[in-house]
Amino acid sequence: MGLSLTIVLLVYVLGIDTFLGLDIMEEQYAFLVLGLGLASVWYENRKWVAWCMAGVGIITSLLIYEIALVWGAGPWYWKTPFLALLPFVLFTLWTRVSWVFASLVGAFIVYGLVGHHFGGPLEAAYSDPWEMFTLMTFDKNAIIGLPFGITMTIVFAFVLFGRVMMAGGVGNYINATTFRLFGKSRGGPAKVAVISSGIFGSFSGSAVANVITTGSVTIPTMIRAGYTRVQACALEATASTMGQILPPVMGAAAFIMAELTGVSYPEIATFAVIPALVCYVILFGIVHYVGERVDIPGAPVDWRDGVKYGIPVAILIYLALSYFPLDIAAVIACTVALCLKWRGVDTLLRCLEESGKDIGALLVVAAGCGFIISILDQTGLAFNLSMWLVEIAKESSLLLLIVTAIVCIVLGMGMPTASAYIVVALLVAPALIESGFDPVESHMFVLYFAVMSMVTPPVALAAFTASRIGDTEPMRVALLATTYAIPMGILPFVWMLT
Repeated sequence: MGLSLTIVLLVYVLGIDTFLGLDIMEEQYAFLVLGLGLASVWYENRKWVAWCMAGVGIITSLLIYEIALVWGAGPWYWKTPFLALLPFVLFTLWTRVSWVFASLVGAFIVYGLVGHHFGGPLEAAYSDPWEMFTLMTFDKNAIIGLPFGITMTIVFAFVLFGRVMMAGGVGNYINATTFRLFGKSRGGPAKVAVISSGIFGSFSGSAVANVITTGSVTIPTMIRAGYTRVQACALEATASTMGQILPPVMGAAAFIMAELTGVSYPEIATFAVIPALVCYVILFGIVHYVGERVDIPGAPVDWRDGVKYGIPVAILIYLALSYFPLDIAAVIACTVALCLKWRGVDTLLRCLEESGKDIGALLVVAAGCGFIISILDQTGLAFNLSMWLVEIAKESSLLLLIVTAIVCIVLGMGMPTASAYIVVALLVAPALIESGFDPVESHMFVLYFAVMSMVTPPVALAAFTASRIGDTEPMRVALLATTYAIPMGILPFVWMLT
């Protein structure tokens, strides 16, 4: 099922249907992709559930064409399959993706139903329940709105790029190289974790995947070198999380930010590089003084492999700087990477399958974001929320930033970098901009705190994942990782208030 999803998305991104002269609507692709995305999440455990969800995706992709022809009208039973997507998405979010985010989506839906009974800034405009649910589940500005569109293009392309690079062995090469450079220095294994997790995390787009990939090597090595289990796990979780704010890719957030703000990618990457390096220098200093001298020389590395891994990245950055479409640029970089590090057809198919599984979960999250955006629009809460934050800004800019930081951490809980950033960029960043802050600084501020949710309790998925590898207490790891990540929480206030 993951392979089918990847193929459909490649056809859409590359415009193969247009080349062949086929008349397929963007909305038809979106609903088909959503159905396949839901199915890919369930296929390994509940095949019958997966096929039901795939079937609903196919039906809705066909019906949306008919609904579009009659300008949203048509008999009520045409909209029934779309309504089925609501419980499918919520149930999948709750059981397979993030129960925290599922609870948030559910709270917004309940608010849409009863918000008109509230008073003050929380009072919502009344919406008929049938109209509210139908708009949520087939309107282009709702379930398949902006978050979904970005996820099925830019985010998908970078997920595929990350998988191709992983299949080519980039993770092992980065680990081997950093061990070669720092294996004999004080705190060497932890320095390896900081550098390798930072480099790999920039491309992976998921702190959890980063912990699993690099942490499976670095955490046991750090423990053998004298770090406590909690320290080793916390350092890996923090380094993997910081990789999401490190240019050139920033877990695809840099390119999404360019798309949302209209600011060029070079400006965003230039702004992001200094605070990211400051965070890593501080973390590097921590591991140097906490660690002890070791002697782990590492395996020999071939510089030619480094060139083969560097060429696709260089091509990707060059195309991005040339204002080439970002999704196409990432696919081209994938193709180059495959040609340079060809591992056979089986590896390619497995890479496409895994990419489909990864993007499937992200598409479900994007659909949930669409539900929230629809409720915000229908109830007027988006305007009220912005006005509330602007009023706070009149009293104290510092208080506004503190409230915004807390909101971003809550909204980002349990989600990959790209999805978390899209949520906070659409819900919270506009209020900062309306309060007079610079757009790029505002978007970078919300990104930092959404990413920090990977190590901050109560969810702290990166810290908890590291604790499983190191076989230690999850909450102790999360608390220590939060301490290590303090620079990430201070620097955004510095650039916003100076």
